[in-house]
Amino acid sequence: MLPILVMLSFSSMMASQWIGRGFFLTASLLTVLVGLVNLLASSVWIPEFGMMGAVYAQLLALLVAVFTNSSMALWCELKSRRLRAESGK
Repeated sequence: MLPILVMLSFSSMMASQWIGRGFFLTASLLTVLVGLVNLLASSVWIPEFGMMGAVYAQLLALLVAVFTNSSMALWCELKSRRLRAESGK
């Protein structure tokens, strides 16, 4: 379950970036999407794998969040580099 802790920490760190840049609706939809992925995967995997099914479902849902949060981090970095290059610093 340690990877879950790392992924949740990354998601919490990126939440302020989403909201601070005016993407509150996108952040909200992402949260709902992650919840739905977890719910659907849990409903399939818990009857088959028990407690480990819940862990697998949580990992799958958080991988969706990590992918989208990583995309946001990359977008922020590229935008920052472009602005620095335009300002000549």
